[in-house]
Amino acid sequence: NAIWDSDQIDTVFVTTRHDAHAKLVSECLRSNKNVFVEKPLCLTKSELRDIRDLYNEKNGVSGNRLMVGFNRRFAPFVKKMKSRLENRAQPLSIIYTINAGHIPAGHWTQDIDVGGGRIIGEACHFIDLIRYLVGRPIVSVFALAMGGASEAKASSDTMTINLEFEDGSHGAVH
Repeated sequence: NAIWDSDQIDTVFVTTRHDAHAKLVSECLRSNKNVFVEKPLCLTKSELRDIRDLYNEKNGVSGNRLMVGFNRRFAPFVKKMKSRLENRAQPLSIIYTINAGHIPAGHWTQDIDVGGGRIIGEACHFIDLIRYLVGRPIVSVFALAMGGASEAKASSDTMTINLEFEDGSHGAVH
């Protein structure tokens, strides 16, 4: 409460486990603080709607900033790619393949209620990167987990996420 009530603090960094992000971000917004939150912003659609509504309500009054810690777009090579795509006339097709290594099922990031799982907790970086490179809103998402209908023992964090963009571009995160 000392943070929320302090006139000396105008910016808060939220770097907790994922399940605390929505509550802390909301409290920052209610307290008219700028907030930087490590990804993901939240774990559920309901939390996202609540944050969006609170941000829209408060932002007109306070003008505070809400920033999510996506970092891939700031890499020098990515910035160079973005500059090369600035004047493109055609839609893009981007495929991003990730081999991030195994995380044990008992790790907190794999707990849907605490870490959101690997897709929400980490794949968001790659979705953000593709969105940044395309530079247009996403209009459609389709995701398919490996082993969905088979009896194969596949991890639920192995999937393909297909994105369609407003300009006809498409991206895939594998």
